[in-house]
Amino acid sequence: MSDGYVSRRAFMAAAAGAGGAFLVAGWPEAAAAAERARDRAEHAGKARYKVLTTAEADDIIALTSTIMPSDGTPGAKEAGVVFFVDQSLATTSKDMRKPLQAMLADVNAQVAKAWPGQSHASGLSDQMRIELMTWIEKEKPQHFGMLKGLTLAGMFAMPSRGGNRDKAGWKLIGFKDQFSWKAPYGWYDGEGAK
Repeated sequence: MSDGYVSRRAFMAAAAGAGGAFLVAGWPEAAAAAERARDRAEHAGKARYKVLTTAEADDIIALTSTIMPSDGTPGAKEAGVVFFVDQSLATTSKDMRKPLQAMLADVNAQVAKAWPGQSHASGLSDQMRIELMTWIEKEKPQHFGMLKGLTLAGMFAMPSRGGNRDKAGWKLIGFKDQFSWKAPYGWYDGEGAK
């Protein structure tokens, strides 16, 4: 036998060890994928949020859809902005949830005051939500800034962050999702750089 000879048994043991190491290294991702598939099957047709309650999510959908409506193109609802908000709250400090809850409480207090019998923004008609958004912009600019920021971030963020579902926001502005770009990159590479 030569010094470079490896028996079939040694080869099989080494291959099994390498395969096992590969499985162990990829186990967290495989387990997470299996968990997501199970959740989808169990909650088919139902939204599942990590942090938001269903009522909070419904109000966020109503408010962000007023800022970015579906008018022939996908809006905040179709882009899944609410899932961006939910995932952001789940991955940041729990203190970030308090300002959002305070904003929703203020908004829903105004809903009850302006439209007796209503208690949530999600129960309003489109026209009522426009009136509500006008009130928020004038009377509670900090809330309007929060809603506008969440809407824009959820519309145009990386889809892996929860929003921009099916790259709807990127398609809306003509952004081409590609791994690399070829020169010229923009005006600054051409005449603008002179």
